[in-house]
Amino acid sequence: MHADVKIPTSKRLELLDSARFLAVLMVMMFHYTFNGIVNGKITSIGQEIWVVDFTKYGYLGVELFFMISGYVIFFSAQSGSASKFAVSRAVRLFPAYWLAVLFTSFFAISWGGDLMSVTPMMVLANLTMLQSFLGVNDVDGFYWTLAYEIRFYVAVFVVLLVGW
Repeated sequence: MHADVKIPTSKRLELLDSARFLAVLMVMMFHYTFNGIVNGKITSIGQEIWVVDFTKYGYLGVELFFMISGYVIFFSAQSGSASKFAVSRAVRLFPAYWLAVLFTSFFAISWGGDLMSVTPMMVLANLTMLQSFLGVNDVDGFYWTLAYEIRFYVAVFVVLLVGW
């Protein structure tokens, strides 16, 4: 009886967006509380605060985000065209990514000192999103996930290309 009830696609996507937001908050809280405190980057608060008992699990937000991304990629691949899939991924990801790389690089070069040394070659390599495969450091530590995402995109692209 309840199997006939269908949730509109827009509601599903709203739920996924909410879950993505939760995943981002989990990771952010992990970095700014538990990880920051344990690694001595944040010294103004101690490990004894109650929030650390919850935020130490924030790293699981990365896995949640990957699961959601995998589900969403399925929708992007529904056209069945490898070229449409590749273009849709590039159009969706590159503009914001380029802006983030340039923004981070500007501040790292201007004020980062030795702790955040960024070279023009690093910036160029990072603009391709292939820095991990080229053996070049990320200009921002958060970009480590890109190597996994790109592998997944390539796998989906190949599946579409061969018509599976």
